[in-house]
Amino acid sequence: MIAFPQATSKMNYRQVKLRSIFSDRIMFAWRVAASRDLVQRLFVLSWAGCILGCLVGCQDQPATPPADTSAAPQSSVTALAGLPIPEIIEEDGVKLIKVTGPTMGSYYAITIANPPASFPDDWQISIDQELRKINDLMSTYLETSELSQFNQSSSLEWFSVSPELAFVIHSAQEISHSSEGAFDITVGPLVNAWNFGPNKRSKTPPSEEVIEQARQRVGYKNLEVRLDPPALKKSIADLRVDLNAIAPGYGTDRLVSILQKLGCENVFVDISGEVRATGIRGNRPWRVAIEDPSESDRKYHLAFELKDRAIATSGDYRNFFEYEGKRYSHTVDPRTGRPVDHGVASVSVFAESSMLSDGWATAMTVLGMDDGLELANKLDMSVLIVRRNQDGSFEERQSKSFPESLPLQGI
Repeated sequence: MIAFPQATSKMNYRQVKLRSIFSDRIMFAWRVAASRDLVQRLFVLSWAGCILGCLVGCQDQPATPPADTSAAPQSSVTALAGLPIPEIIEEDGVKLIKVTGPTMGSYYAITIANPPASFPDDWQISIDQELRKINDLMSTYLETSELSQFNQSSSLEWFSVSPELAFVIHSAQEISHSSEGAFDITVGPLVNAWNFGPNKRSKTPPSEEVIEQARQRVGYKNLEVRLDPPALKKSIADLRVDLNAIAPGYGTDRLVSILQKLGCENVFVDISGEVRATGIRGNRPWRVAIEDPSESDRKYHLAFELKDRAIATSGDYRNFFEYEGKRYSHTVDPRTGRPVDHGVASVSVFAESSMLSDGWATAMTVLGMDDGLELANKLDMSVLIVRRNQDGSFEERQSKSFPESLPLQGI
């Protein structure tokens, strides 16, 4: 299950640094271990069921096992060949099923609290099928994907696509219109020109000629989308669409929907930092933490309860370069063709869907603190923006509807 093999591009376009507190250990372990070689080994093992069975029996135990191991709940989830092995534990009387795996060049993490008695053993197959489907539709690295076929086409006529791809692009275009171009899924040529794309990097700014050439190939207004019948249309032949800033959020929403259809009321899904939660974690709400934008340390800044909502965080504090004393952010403003220079270090957005929080986190990063919060209040959006001052200190402001944070102590 290798979808969207584009970790470099994803992290270059918008650096996401959001961690769920309860699954922090699992996600960090996966991100360290999920190399291409490991994934290949998992697929090799899928052809040797007897070997996999031995490995299942030798899995590491949780760092803090239940005091009475005989009372630990028996797993009702079967280890399926080629798929990540779920962890089934009980904490404070709450049955939890946890699983992580690779997707979209990054990771996915699912936690289900108190699954229903009817929860099927083969539930992971539905998850895997959905992630593969999204990859087949929206990957820019898979030449046979539906999006790649549209990008490769030089036709200026309507290009038939799936309802799913049309829906995601339509949603992206709505964010582009509302943000007056701060969000733009055609910005790829400019990201590449500034050496933040998947190609080999050079820590020097491009020439004005290179920037202008890239700008000629960018612009959300050069793209049309139709929902019925679903189709896309270019107004310039070499227009390219990249959904890295919104597809992971869409994927999160789809996995939540699948788990709900299987009867799960309490789920927490995270794809590459795009998080959405429904219900509660047994006896308390789900909780998430936002990382401090300091470049020198990795620590949590704020924590929040999350119920029936999504959150995404975008920042520049892990991906930038400096040239002749000037800092260049990986976030490129599609309207100017240059990296943003307003000092925004981190943006967090709450929304009803992960797709919207994903896209709007990027849009707000481009807009900056003043324009971003003005638009957030106008649209009644929950947004937190942290700005880096010239002296290295940080300024933090939030929209009127942003929720209250929790104390970090004891979480």
